[in-house]
Amino acid sequence: MGIYPQGADGTDINSVDADENRRLVVAGDDFGTICVYKFPVFKNSQPCIRLTGHSEHIPRVRFWNNAESPMIISAGGNDRCYI
Repeated sequence: MGIYPQGADGTDINSVDADENRRLVVAGDDFGTICVYKFPVFKNSQPCIRLTGHSEHIPRVRFWNNAESPMIISAGGNDRCYI
């Protein structure tokens, strides 16, 4: 509910995932940005930590719940990169 930026038309967010412990939510958007939020995310209730690295949209973003070092993995659209 709260992952959509102000003025978004509902198609700007492509992928959302929550970590294993339900402490964080990650979202990939059409602008090449990954946003990390504290869980739960209520409408316009909190800012996100913005991560960049892709040139365009991010069709997939997921938490990799490795016990030793949890990570966020994202797949770029046209740049075809995994970060």
